[in-house]
Amino acid sequence: MGSSSSCLEPPQYVDEDLIEELEAKQGQTRLSPDKLLQLVRELNACFRGGHAYACHALVRAIIDLNALLRECIDRLQ
Repeated sequence: MGSSSSCLEPPQYVDEDLIEELEAKQGQTRLSPDKLLQLVRELNACFRGGHAYACHALVRAIIDLNALLRECIDRLQ
């Protein structure tokens, strides 16, 4: 039983596949995903550590950044 728990992936809030997809976008658009990537990595680290208040603050920051990015995209079109 103990060996099967070592095979489990650590809990994450944002799927690693999505993070890799965002990383692949670097340099392909005029908007850099660097800040978003930093926020989602921090969110996953806080989620693994059980830091609920920090997770809440990071989710709020991601929501705010998303709104800002949408506004910038609309202006670029």
